[in-house]
Amino acid sequence: KIGNNVKCEQLLGARDVGDNEKMAQALWDEASSLISVTENHPFLVAMVDGTLPVENFRYYVIQDALYLKDFADCLRRLGDNANVDPKESKRLHDLAKGAEEDEMALHRGFFDKWGIDATNAEAMPNTV
Repeated sequence: KIGNNVKCEQLLGARDVGDNEKMAQALWDEASSLISVTENHPFLVAMVDGTLPVENFRYYVIQDALYLKDFADCLRRLGDNANVDPKESKRLHDLAKGAEEDEMALHRGFFDKWGIDATNAEAMPNTV
């Protein structure tokens, strides 16, 4: 069971677009309180209203880049699992490539702007 209302079987049983829409709505409904808390988090509020100190944003971008690298690696490992359907394996590898190429392009733009190299940055415990 996920949260209070959504059962894993409901999610795994989606077979057509209508089911997928119902599944997506069920997930949004289940996460609504967490979404509200997240949207009102002081870090995000400050980022949106422009009052977040640049140093805090820089730290966030570096940690996010480290997270994306590990996330892409995990997606690839899942895709390489012998039990994964070949079509799903390709999808996982495509998602990993997108995380590395598209998402990281934004991060590299910040690194270039700031004149920093985050290659040897250390992942903090909340990023690992």
